[in-house]
Amino acid sequence: MDGPEYPDAVEYLEMVLYQVHGRSGATMNGLAPCSWTELGAYERASGSRLSFDEKLAIMRLDAILLSPGAEDAE
Repeated sequence: MDGPEYPDAVEYLEMVLYQVHGRSGATMNGLAPCSWTELGAYERASGSRLSFDEKLAIMRLDAILLSPGAEDAE
């Protein structure tokens, strides 16, 4: 993946991100953003529990994957 590396403290979120990215389905614009439902399904399937902040971080990272370069436009 291009771009900076994840800080060590949140590197484990990369694994979760790639397990849920693209699993929320598709829209006419491409992949749907990661949903709360998808994160709940991940928790049930994996047996792990994510904090609210971890879920927000994953959703933010997923949005960046869906629209690379959009952060630069802001």
